[in-house]
Amino acid sequence: MPKIPTFTTQATITGEVGSVKSNIQMGLNQTISSALAPITKEIVEHKVKQKDFENKTEALKLENDFIRDMQKVYTEAGNLENEEQAQSIVKNKSNMLMQRYSGLASNKNSQTLFNQYALAEVQKGVFRTSTAVQRNTLIALDTEVSKKKSRLMITALDLTDGFDYEVLQKDLENLYVTNYQGKVPNAILEKMVNEIPNEIKFLEADKMISESPREALAMLMDEKDFQGLTYD
Repeated sequence: MPKIPTFTTQATITGEVGSVKSNIQMGLNQTISSALAPITKEIVEHKVKQKDFENKTEALKLENDFIRDMQKVYTEAGNLENEEQAQSIVKNKSNMLMQRYSGLASNKNSQTLFNQYALAEVQKGVFRTSTAVQRNTLIALDTEVSKKKSRLMITALDLTDGFDYEVLQKDLENLYVTNYQGKVPNAILEKMVNEIPNEIKFLEADKMISESPREALAMLMDEKDFQGLTYD
């Protein structure tokens, strides 16, 4: 029968044992309550910090949901050409959405944070809406100015010896100044006004090309005719 090998341990018993260190030191005259006071304070502070973290997280989530819904409001208002109507939409619908999401907050602190975040967002949205409306208004204005300008020029050039033709340049100057002064830089407005004579000549040349191409080409190649216009 085989011999089973044996193992003899070399370990010895000593007086050193593992221990858990603690900062709690209780004096002979202390109560358990006073000894635990530092840890109790730390636990309370940790709980306060954790609650603040939770409130900020909740308020941020509410804000993100609020902004998502407000994008539709900004799009609706930003497509208008009337500043008062656009801002009325932003104000009324943002108030309704703020009340809805504010009511979803689990506590007063989270609600207060959300309201602060939402108000800051709406303030920025008001400026964005104002910019969009101004752009829309200018585009609409350009369209209407172009329509009137076209009507004035066509009417005047149909009867080149009539009153409309005589006052055409002045009519166009009034059209530009009345509608663009204060809305575009003065340098651009001045350039537009200065180019009116060439605009009239261009339309005259275009009309002549349609009616008498050869005569128009000869006049365009002559520097004395249609002064200010290039051959191109």
